[in-house]
Amino acid sequence: MEQQLHSQLVHLDHGSTLSAGNALITLYARCGVVESTYSIFPTMSYVDSISWNVKIVALAQHGHNVQAIQLYEEMLKEDILPERITFLTILYASSHTGLVKE
Repeated sequence: MEQQLHSQLVHLDHGSTLSAGNALITLYARCGVVESTYSIFPTMSYVDSISWNVKIVALAQHGHNVQAIQLYEEMLKEDILPERITFLTILYASSHTGLVKE
């Protein structure tokens, strides 16, 4: 079902918009298809802190904690300022990988 929605958004030329991209990342994450979030992020015409947070949360929620931390580091390199949810998610991911001190 999530792939049908994705295809419909692309067909209607909304697949690369900020809100549609964020919604698709959230949708795939909630359906447990975290791997599909990787294909959406690069196609978005613009990403903001919400985009980064949605993807970081998706990774952490599904046990991809190291990847969540790596994505956070990429976010910082792109000069995107972290928000409270970013820090909470990174703390969550860090605690589940034994990296709380880092």
